[in-house]
Amino acid sequence: MTDIPESFTLTLPTTWTPEQTGFVHALLEDLIAQIEAHYGAAVQHWLSAELLTWRQIQCDWIASNTRRSSVPG
Repeated sequence: MTDIPESFTLTLPTTWTPEQTGFVHALLEDLIAQIEAHYGAAVQHWLSAELLTWRQIQCDWIASNTRRSSVPG
């Protein structure tokens, strides 16, 4: 799975007006729409692969922990 290399925090200005926050929200929605329009199929393919990888990791973990708990001690 892909991880962000470093954690980061976005600090938003506390002085924005409701109108300014509305503009930023609209900008982000438009940006998402443009990304989906241009890269949608590729992003969906990548997300599907990521989901399959994550599910395999979960299945492997469950299988290894089930074997451990079923072994008489």
